[in-house]
Amino acid sequence: MGTVSAKKGPVDGCKGLFIVILLLVASSAWAQLPCQSPVSLTFDASSPQTCAQSPVSYTLDVTGATSATLTSTGSGTFSQQLIEARVIVSYTPSAADMLLSTITFTFQSDDPDRTGVCLAKQLAQQLTISPPTPCLPISAALIYR
Repeated sequence: MGTVSAKKGPVDGCKGLFIVILLLVASSAWAQLPCQSPVSLTFDASSPQTCAQSPVSYTLDVTGATSATLTSTGSGTFSQQLIEARVIVSYTPSAADMLLSTITFTFQSDDPDRTGVCLAKQLAQQLTISPPTPCLPISAALIYR
């Protein structure tokens, strides 16, 4: 894993007894150190389902990383996709999303230390989209005969 060398005696013309120890550690040893700031992602849905093209809100939070990105398998619109702190994000399903009935959101952090010691994280959340229900007018008075 590493190399240790020692030298005893005068060093560089100095008199007396000196001991010089050189310790070389392979770089992979540093990778064994635990991550000092692990990534934490929070993805809380107000509801895991919505009706037709009604917006749905999510509370997202990222710590330990600079930012995280929110994507979906659908074609609706997010109020915000780059997350840098705790925020509430809304998603409005598209007409095409209604045909899918279920889409998946992915919340992916960046690599916090860019060295691989602290790893990026990813969360996924599904959204079920119910078809629109027809609205029937309610009669003001019902007449029974």
